[in-house]
This record gives sequence, structure tokens and C-alpha cells, in this order.
Amino acid sequence: MLLLAALVATAAWSYGFSQEIPVQSPISVTKFKNSVRMTCKIQTLGENFDRTVIHWYQQKEGKAPERVLFFSEGKVSVESGFQENKYMVENISGQKRCVLTINNVLPDDTATYYCAYWDPHCDRNSKIIKQANMLLLAALVATAAWSYGFSQEIPVQSPISVTKFKNSVRMTCKIQTLGENFDRTVIHWYQQKEGKAPERVLFFSEGKVSVESGFQENKYMVENISGQKRCVLTINNVLPDDTATYYCAYWHMWTIWIKYFGTGTKLIVSDKEVSPPADVEILQKKHENQIMYVCLIEKFYPEVIRVTWTDGKNEVTDNVVKGDVWKPTEEDKYSIGSWLTVPLENKDKIYHCEYNHESKQSSLSTQDSTKTVPQGEDCSTYPANSTVFNRDHLMHRAAYLVYIVLLLKSFMYYFIVLFFIYRMWAPTKHQGKKA
Repeated sequence: MLLLAALVATAAWSYGFSQEIPVQSPISVTKFKNSVRMTCKIQTLGENFDRTVIHWYQQKEGKAPERVLFFSEGKVSVESGFQENKYMVENISGQKRCVLTINNVLPDDTATYYCAYWDPHCDRNSKIIKQANMLLLAALVATAAWSYGFSQEIPVQSPISVTKFKNSVRMTCKIQTLGENFDRTVIHWYQQKEGKAPERVLFFSEGKVSVESGFQENKYMVENISGQKRCVLTINNVLPDDTATYYCAYWHMWTIWIKYFGTGTKLIVSDKEVSPPADVEILQKKHENQIMYVCLIEKFYPEVIRVTWTDGKNEVTDNVVKGDVWKPTEEDKYSIGSWLTVPLENKDKIYHCEYNHESKQSSLSTQDSTKTVPQGEDCSTYPANSTVFNRDHLMHRAAYLVYIVLLLKSFMYYFIVLFFIYRMWAPTKHQGKKA
């Protein structure tokens, strides 16, 4: 069962103007392999409602928002990368409602959905967004952009995370392809707290920082390093309330204005020391005509980490599965696993497991650091108490546990029946003795 739930939160992506926040419903929808409907109501648009372009965005857990489609003059335009026949949109003019229907809901549709529209009272840089329905399943900082169907230049942010308490933190946004236009480009910084919609903190233009209302002006500093095409955000006196993921963003003009969002930096407010992975290894196991490589990265803090596979030149994305970060019992550090499945004919090809953590960036090759798991031993659960990777192993274990439970229940029912038989038989036997 796929659970769709909405978090009750209000946020807007603004340019400093008073905003009408779209109201979305329902608060939750529970579906799997069926259609779901979610409604966006914009009451104050009045007669302009039918002429307003409504946008729908999808934000998967730990990633930046990505536009799915926009609806204009009765026509749906779906972005590349999304299935056209999966989405339907209709406007109910009398009620000022825009209804999005997602057909055949599957686990890959897990996301938070936002409706959005351009405020006609503001300039082109003002967009209003409301948090919508979230399909709960399972994740961190990732790459996404708000596009119009064009090739996208994604700002690269570093570090991937930063852990501080009552000190200043710095995070960098690099936009290499802007060239000479870098100094003339307006850079925006957004804050997204867990379970909430992103909210703009400030924008930086011509050497001046403009902080949004609701944020402390003296808390933030921004500087551009022109030669390196970097914009650096400094947050002073970091406190628990600053815990969030921060995104940089900028507008670019193609045939229309497009906003690009960065890869994100997660700020963790803690006085714990950052710890690099204590152990990194690659396990290998052959199965029929395939080889499975499992990259285990253990005992690091904080939990934010990005793991990728490469063939030495390019990133490998086919047949790659990333496990969830897990925390071993009674430990303050985390571990993660990622596995790559390749054809047996590629056994001599060298692959690299690369990871990016706040403490360090490193790489491990299948040639130098691979341990072959003996036949009969399951690398999916190696080392002990690690993340389970092998589905057959999990199914067999679950079946075994179910069998044990049913067996115990059978014994329990057996003893209960014996007890009642004894209770019924004992008085009869006692009366027979008296006679």
C-alpha cells in the first residue's frame, strides 16, 4: 500500500510581496496502483483564474523540487522525464480549483507535490507555492532543477553537509557556465526544514544582500568570488532553529525565464565531532551470469553521504541500488551500503565506489579492495546486522518467522483446548468417585 499524506505547512517562494497561498487538499490519500486526485485552490485570483498558468512540482525525499507539468489554457505540458499519459489536469473555474490526477500510482511516485502560480501583481521573479500531498515511503541532498524542458546547468554546492553549533558556517554555490555574467546574476538562497516547503531566505544582487522578512538580517552574509564563479553564504551563530537544507538558485533566460536549483547543503546543528568512515570495503559475489558488488561504508557521522559508482570515467547508474543509511544499535555513528550488478563478461572491468562525506571524499576500486564472499555466505547481510540486500534471503527469513509464529499459536490453541477438556472432565470424574 502506498500512503499519500500532506503535511500542514505554509511557505512561499517570494520576491518580497504579500502573497496568496494556494490551499491544497486532501490532507491524505491512501492508494496503490490506482488513481489519486489532489486539489489546488486559489480563491483570490477571481476572473483571472482561467488565464493563470498553474504549475505542479514533485519533490522526492531529500531532493530539490522538479517541475512535472504546467497547465495553461486547457492544455497540459508535461516535462521530459515524466510520462505524459500518467497525469491529468482540470480547472474547475467556479470553485477556483485546479485538480491534478496521477494515474496508476507506484512507489516511484513517492514525493511531495506542490502547486504553484505566478503572482500577476509581482515581477517575473515571484512565484507562490504551497506544500501538497506527500507519498510516504523512504532516503538526502540531491540534484534537481525547475525547468521548461531545456538542458539544465545545475549549481554545484559544497560541502554536502556541515555540522556546527553556535559558530559560523560557510556553504558554497558554484555556477561555472555563467562566465562573464556571473557578477550580474542574482543568486537566491532557500531554506527547507524537514517536512516543510522551501522558503527563500535572501537574494544577492550587485553586491547587496536582501533578507526576507522573518529572517534576521545580521545573521547572513553573502560574497561572490568572481574568478571561481562561486557564491558563498555565511550563517552566523548557528542555533538548532537553523537546522535545514539550504539551496542556492538563479534565473536564466532562454526563450523564457528558468530557475535552476543547486544540489543542496544540509546544516546539522550539533556539538558532536564529525567522523569519517571507519571502514570501507567492496564485497563481490557471483550469481549465475552476473556479479554483484556491494560497497559497505561504515561508522561515519553525520549521516549525510552521497555514494556513486563509476567505471573510471563516467558515472554508472544502471543496475545500481543505494541502501538506506542505518544506525547500528547503541552507536552514534551510521553506515550505508550500495550495490552494483554487472554482467559476468565485465568481470575484468574496474569499477569505483566513490563517496562524498562532510569529513572527506574518497574512492575504492573493485580491483584493489574487493573481498569475494564464499559460496553459501550471503554478502547481503555482511557484516552482521547490516542492511539486507538480498530479497530472497529476506523472503526466506520472513517465511521462517511466520512459520514459527503459526506453530507457536497452534501449540497455544492446543493447550487451551486441553485445559477446557480437563475442566469439563474433572468434575465428572470426581462425582463418579463419590458415587
